[in-house]
Amino acid sequence: MPSKNARRAGKVSVKAKPKTPYHAPALKGIEKLGWDKKSTPAQNYKRLGLVVDPNKEELRPDPVGVPRPVAPIEALVPEARPHKFSPLAFSVMNEIRPLIRKYGDDCAKMARDHKLNQWQRTQEQLIKLVAHFHETEAHAAAKVASE
Repeated sequence: MPSKNARRAGKVSVKAKPKTPYHAPALKGIEKLGWDKKSTPAQNYKRLGLVVDPNKEELRPDPVGVPRPVAPIEALVPEARPHKFSPLAFSVMNEIRPLIRKYGDDCAKMARDHKLNQWQRTQEQLIKLVAHFHETEAHAAAKVASE
């Protein structure tokens, strides 16, 4: 039988990785609201008229004479991009088309048909797919009509 030291020679000790400290994400444009980096967060909240701990029962009205934010918060939120249309995949359209021919828009019956509904999609999934199918066909028809 090998000695104790001989058995230990093949083992490699595994060191735990040091944990990285958590850094809260920086708020962009917070200085525009009147945030002072040299003050404590509690002082900044008080100056902005915000509650430091919302779980406390002490809810005081905003103090009088507190300077208000220079820019409204809505100005810091970027504009929403318009929705880009994404057509339904050709293979999915070929899968849904026979179901629509047979059942129309009755998705409950489509969900129970295991021959045509090969992927056994649920009624909720089929409702979304049928709506997307009609949207894709309308978009394609509008594109053909504009040309």
